[in-house]
Amino acid sequence: MPLVSNAPHMEVTYRIIGAATEIHSKLGPAHPEEVYQKALELKLPEAGLSFEAQRPVEVFLDGTALSLYYLDFLVEEQVIVNPLGIGLTPKATYL
Repeated sequence: MPLVSNAPHMEVTYRIIGAATEIHSKLGPAHPEEVYQKALELKLPEAGLSFEAQRPVEVFLDGTALSLYYLDFLVEEQVIVNPLGIGLTPKATYL
C-alpha cells in the first residue's frame, strides 16, 4: 500500500515502516510485543531515526493529573509507535 503523498511526517513514517517490515520478514509473526520492541530498538537507529522508548506522558484535565502512561516509542519527536505483538503491526500516531 503506497503512502499518501501529504501524510504527516511521511519520510519518518516510511523509514519506520521499512524497519518494521525488515523485522517482520526476519522474525515472522507470533512473538510477544517485547520481542518486536527490542528489535525496533536495534533497527530504528540503523534507519537513521532517533527515538525515546517508554517516554512518560502525564494526562491532565482542568489542571488535575488524571493518569501517567508510557509511549512505547516516540520517533524523531514526531511519531508515536506502538508495536503490537503477534505479527508486528505497528500503530503510529502523529504529533
